[in-house]
Amino acid sequence: MFDTLDGPISGFVKENELVADRWKWFIIGIVQSVERDYLAVNLSGSFFTTNGIAHLSREMAMAA
Repeated sequence: MFDTLDGPISGFVKENELVADRWKWFIIGIVQSVERDYLAVNLSGSFFTTNGIAHLSREMAMAA
């Protein structure tokens, strides 16, 4: 589960779609569009609360 501009997204991703960096985990995604206030990112996986598109602020997308 992780937060987006539209609210939390929860679901499942395959292990090969995850990247670990110390104590944090990241999901690999493809940027679909860059808008003035957000990025639309396509995520692979099975999600309960989205069709796989996450709207993230630039700060959310760059947080590490």
